[in-house]
Amino acid sequence: MLKSDRTLRAGALAILRLTGAEPGDTFLLWESLHHGAGVAVIISALLGGTRLAMVERFSASRFWSDVRRHRVTHIHYLGSVLPMLLKQPARPDDTEHDVRIAWGGGCPRELWTTFAQRFGVTMREGYGLSELITFVTVNPDGPAGSIGKPLAHYDVMLADDDGKSVGVGETGEITVRAKVPSLGFLGYFGNPEADAAARRGEWFCTGDLATQDKEGFLYFAGRKKDMLRRRGINISAWEVERVVAEHPAIEEAALVGVPSELGEDELKLFVRMREGHSLPPADLIQWSETRLPYFQIPRYVEFIAEFPKTPTQRIRKNDLSRTVEGVWDRQASVYPVDTKGTRTAPR
Repeated sequence: MLKSDRTLRAGALAILRLTGAEPGDTFLLWESLHHGAGVAVIISALLGGTRLAMVERFSASRFWSDVRRHRVTHIHYLGSVLPMLLKQPARPDDTEHDVRIAWGGGCPRELWTTFAQRFGVTMREGYGLSELITFVTVNPDGPAGSIGKPLAHYDVMLADDDGKSVGVGETGEITVRAKVPSLGFLGYFGNPEADAAARRGEWFCTGDLATQDKEGFLYFAGRKKDMLRRRGINISAWEVERVVAEHPAIEEAALVGVPSELGEDELKLFVRMREGHSLPPADLIQWSETRLPYFQIPRYVEFIAEFPKTPTQRIRKNDLSRTVEGVWDRQASVYPVDTKGTRTAPR
């Protein structure tokens, strides 16, 4: 995608706006330097006079040791970073550090207060994407779980599939219009088809979903492309994953759709266990049934040692297998096969 000097600077300034960082503050830099997030943090240090404590890669087990050693004041999160940190064993010195602000994107509402209280930090959430700038919306002091309101450079509208604005509390696609043309979407290099598909008139279609409250605060609701359809019902993979990840034995989870004989999606759940833990699939499903509606309960469960990740610790779902051969099947468990090979429902 195309970037300009102005968009790179604006993204870094948005970080400083969200974090309130001042000269002399220290950021822990774990992001890859070939990724936009890492680049933006570096530029923000140049513009804002902050210091960077650079580590080779993100490590949940070493995270707070690195924070203490380098006297870090601001920590950045993306993807599954917060859940992984919360899954680390509690320690009596969890709040003994110099961190004031945890900032980033992708903190579910239910983790916001838990993380803030356990580690003694203030949460600051925003929303942005590579096609525009690091943060399009910021929430420096608004309600927990919100991605905030648009920066002055942008208009944000939540739109339905026809491009019309949705009502308060309704889920719609985040579409963005730049008030300053040079800070808008500049295009995908050498890909005019993708460029055209991402535009609806003067609005850039992000492919992300959100809701909005009556005060105008926005709340992230997952990826539009991460919506699955099962038995005629739309299912947000993001919603299922965040519930499953609350299980104390689970480190991470990812939900994908696999073909079914009915022509829509069946749900396949990938699970990475916490070190030293095990969990029968049937027990996980039984635990989930009290927390998820019936249509969101996965049919298939597959355990995985490591997830393929992006540089910002997001799971690369396209690399996950869609095969169900040899995978635990809830339907086969609930409806056992008789001696003639026929699946029979319990009475």
